[in-house]
Amino acid sequence: MTKRNAQELLERYRAGNCSEEEKTVLRNWFHHMNEDEATELTDEVLLSGQEKMWDFISEKTKQPVRLWPRIAVAAMILTTLSVAVYFYNEYRSTQSEQTFAANQILPGGNKAVLTLGDGRKITLDDAANGELLLQSGIKISKTADGQLVYTILKEETEVSPGQSASFNTIETPRGGQYQVNLSDGTTVWLNSASSLKYQTVFSGNERKVELRGEGYFEVAHQSGKPFIVKTNHQQIAVLGTHFNVNAYEDEQAVKTTLLEGSVRVERSVVSAGKKTGFIYLKPGQQSVLTERAIDIQEVDTKSVIDWKDGRFIFKEEDIKSVMRKLARWYDFEVVYQGNLEGLHFGGKVSRSKSLKDALKVLTLTGDVHFKVEGRRITVMP
Repeated sequence: MTKRNAQELLERYRAGNCSEEEKTVLRNWFHHMNEDEATELTDEVLLSGQEKMWDFISEKTKQPVRLWPRIAVAAMILTTLSVAVYFYNEYRSTQSEQTFAANQILPGGNKAVLTLGDGRKITLDDAANGELLLQSGIKISKTADGQLVYTILKEETEVSPGQSASFNTIETPRGGQYQVNLSDGTTVWLNSASSLKYQTVFSGNERKVELRGEGYFEVAHQSGKPFIVKTNHQQIAVLGTHFNVNAYEDEQAVKTTLLEGSVRVERSVVSAGKKTGFIYLKPGQQSVLTERAIDIQEVDTKSVIDWKDGRFIFKEEDIKSVMRKLARWYDFEVVYQGNLEGLHFGGKVSRSKSLKDALKVLTLTGDVHFKVEGRRITVMP
C-alpha cells in the first residue's frame, strides 16, 4: 500500500465511489485499532494514527518486501485510518464553521426608527439619550434602556379645531424591539419587525393607534375616551387594560390575548369596509381571527408575552412557528428540507443568548437538525 493508493481511496470516497465494504471498514476502523480497549476519538489519537500510517507506508516502500496477509490487513486499517482522520477533520471543520456562524448571529436589541409627521426620520439606536425634540407642546425623549417617551409640557395642549393631528410612527426592524410611552400614559412594547402609528396628542373622543406586527399594551384608563388598536382585519377597543396583539402578516391568524381588564375585539370585512361581529375577552383568553371565523381559547399568558420579558417559551409549538419567531429576532433566512410535518417543540431560552443556544434547545429532541450558512439556516429532519 502506497501513499498514492491511500490518496486514491480517499478521492474515491470523496467522489462517492467507494464500495459498501470500504465504507464499512472506514466507519469501523477504530474498532480494529482498539480490540482490547475502547478508545475515545480524540485529536491526539487521530493525529497519532495518521502519522503511524504514513510512517508505515514510507518504511515499507523503501524495501521491495512482500507483505504477509496480517501486515496487509494492518496496512489497510492504517490507510482507512488516514481517510477517517481526513473526514473527521473535515467534519470537525464544517461543524466548527457552522458553530462559529451560529455564534456570530447575535440576538436583537433596542433598535427602531421614528418617523415624524413632517417625514423626518430619527434612528433611535444611533440617537443620543435625552431630549430628541419638542413637537406641538410635547417633549420627545429617549432613555438609555430603550424607551421613547412623550411628555405633555402643557396640560392645555390639544389639537385645535381645523388643525390636523400630528402622527408619529415608530418601526422596529428584524432583530429590533422598542418601548413607547405615549402622551396619555399608555405604554406599548413593540416586538421585532413591527410598527405603531399614533398621535402625539390624542384628539377627539378616542385614542386610536395602528399596529403592524406584534405589540403589548398597558393602556392608561381614561373614562369616556376608549383606546383603539387597529390592525389588519380587526379593531380592538378598551378603556384601560393589559393585552397583547400578534398581527404579523406571515402568520395565519391575528391573535389578541388579554391579561387584565376587558377588551372588545371587532372583526372587519375589508372589502365591504364594515365591521361585522365582535367578542369580549376575559383575562386569560385569546381571540384567534382567521379569514373564516373568530374564536376564543384559554391560553398561558406567560408564553404569549415571553418576548416582552426577554424569553422564548415554546409549548408544543410547530417547528415553522418556532423558526418564524427566531428569524424575526435573530434576523436570518429560513429554508426547509425534508418532511417536518408534525414536529412540535417545548422549551425555554433567553432572547439575550446567541442563535447557537436557541438552536441547541431544539436539537436536544433529536428530531431536527440545522445547517448554518451565514444568515441562512436550513432546517432538516
